[in-house]
Amino acid sequence: MNEHITTLGELTDKLIPTSKFPLLKYSFPDFNKVQSTLFTAVSPKTDANIVLGTTTSSGKTVCAEYYMAHTLKNEQKVVYVSPLKSLTQEKYDDWLIKFKGYKICISTGDYGHSEKKAQELNCADIICMTSEMLDSRSRKPKSKGCRWMKAVGLIIIDEAHILGTERGHAVEVGLMRVSQLIPHAKILFLSATLPNINQFAEWLYILNGKQTFILNSDWRPTTLYWNFLQYNSRQRYDDQRKEIMDMAIEVIASKPDQMFLCFVHDKTIGRWFEEELRERGYKAYFHNADLEMPDRLKLEKLFASRNLRILISTSTLAWGRTLPARNVIILGDKRGMTEIDVLDIIQMAGRAGRLGVDPDGTVYFINSSIGLWKYKVEQKRAVQSQLLDPEIMGFHILSEIRLKEIQTREDLHKWFEKTLCKIQFAIQFDTGFIDEVFESLLKYGMIKVNEEEKFELTALGLISVLYYIWPRDAVHLKKWMELITAHGLWKDDHALAILLGGIPSIQLPYVPRDMQMQVQDFMHEVVAKGFPTDGVRDSVYIASTYQALTQGKHDFYLRNIQRDQARYEAVVKMINKFYKVGIGMKDYRIANAIVKYGVNRDCAHLCLIPDIGKARAEKLMAAGILEYSHIKRANEAEIKAAVGVIIGEKILDYMHKLRQKKLQKLQKQQQKDS
Repeated sequence: MNEHITTLGELTDKLIPTSKFPLLKYSFPDFNKVQSTLFTAVSPKTDANIVLGTTTSSGKTVCAEYYMAHTLKNEQKVVYVSPLKSLTQEKYDDWLIKFKGYKICISTGDYGHSEKKAQELNCADIICMTSEMLDSRSRKPKSKGCRWMKAVGLIIIDEAHILGTERGHAVEVGLMRVSQLIPHAKILFLSATLPNINQFAEWLYILNGKQTFILNSDWRPTTLYWNFLQYNSRQRYDDQRKEIMDMAIEVIASKPDQMFLCFVHDKTIGRWFEEELRERGYKAYFHNADLEMPDRLKLEKLFASRNLRILISTSTLAWGRTLPARNVIILGDKRGMTEIDVLDIIQMAGRAGRLGVDPDGTVYFINSSIGLWKYKVEQKRAVQSQLLDPEIMGFHILSEIRLKEIQTREDLHKWFEKTLCKIQFAIQFDTGFIDEVFESLLKYGMIKVNEEEKFELTALGLISVLYYIWPRDAVHLKKWMELITAHGLWKDDHALAILLGGIPSIQLPYVPRDMQMQVQDFMHEVVAKGFPTDGVRDSVYIASTYQALTQGKHDFYLRNIQRDQARYEAVVKMINKFYKVGIGMKDYRIANAIVKYGVNRDCAHLCLIPDIGKARAEKLMAAGILEYSHIKRANEAEIKAAVGVIIGEKILDYMHKLRQKKLQKLQKQQQKDS
């Protein structure tokens, strides 16, 4: 172990009275074991980082507030970072009261980057922000909205195990950037699931050179009881779903006087479960990211005040939210065909049994294999850096080149030495991993070396960074646009299916049994047609896209494509703008609308109109407005009657601008001809 890393031992039984700490008011007489151990060992005056890896309900927030109060007393700012808007909002609301007299600002995607927000940030004593906002703000350190950084004395990273999730790479790189900008700031990591906690302590020391303390304990003030319930995973998907919901409802019925927080892994299941509960006479609501923030907060308040016994939620409530759930039910162990991460399961389970509210907590985990999941929960996998993925690493190299942080090979290696993944996977990286990733970006045509031997982004590299799309995905889109244009395949549904459904990052490593025949048939047809199949693999998403284009069939597998289709569409437009490879863009836009909105070909062109999706397109068709020409002939009243006054006016305005644009184009051509 590095001599600059100090691990605190057994928890003390000698509790510190809260009266000895007058900076904040506490509703309890003594700090608990975790808090007393930490406060005894690490004075707020110590210039050190802390990694606190203790269970849910162990009082990590109180620890953070203790060091916050001293930081504020010393006239330094505090930055609090969490992975969720709701958790960031909760801390903001709590601290408005607890730290009354200090200026507190919140910065999430909902609040934007306005001039007013920049002024608030610069004047704030406490800044609450989401993980993505930390990454975003650190990219513009010289802007007016980032003057606040220089005065920061403490950075708190809540739910620090986010570093091991699909969103973790942004936190890792963002914290690297911030530590370089303000190396004087101390860092406090909070997490209930950091099995490999020593690696994180090493990383923090590398980031700012400060002594780093570790407190790692599985002590929990309330007992958590696990119940593993197995469903039959060999039956059809719909039957699995029904059995899982029936098992969950049976548990709820067995405890009619107790509260339940029920976690689902996708929104469709959540809505089905909400409907099923209501049909059986239970009052329940579904908390998810589709709800506006005030509606989400309203549900949380209802549940917290015990005016709602059953709350259904996606993982939005699994991360740090303080809600009184005596019981937690986790409905299933898969999202579609993807297994849920065990760390997410542990996070969800940790919501059960809040200190001071319930004497204990009980979790019911409905899963496909009791033995396997018991082992996973007991062992806990290590939290690993996501930069190990060459695509993710490549994307961030492009980002740093754009920011001019990486301009030479030497810069590249210095930057890499600061990453968490270098610490975790030093053996693999000794073989030249970072150089291999860099060479792949050169090969992809995403970067170039100028006359001064410095790195620059190409147009494709810039597109990848601006639209947050993995390099290989951008390469796929450009390559297939070029192939389709070169071979005149813009009206060929096979080629369009490959373009739309062949995004590399979303592909499955196998073909599900129920789609094997469709995938085989597709590949046979492609080969028989004789057009280029370079890089095309057996893909359920390509076959699913082809079915949507040719049969109007929109199945379960299409959802992964639809989720990011708007972004891919924007990337295609930008590639066409820079490289002029989209001769058949109209055919692409129609095909894209079919996939994006889940519509049939006969109404896809209506979805090209802004603000028109599947429901509104179908309403227009039901009113006899089937295509652009019908809109031109229809009167205002007919259109507004079909889709409402506001949307109707938008359609009419769009059509007017379209006519003006065509007229201007015609006039320019006439002037040119004359």
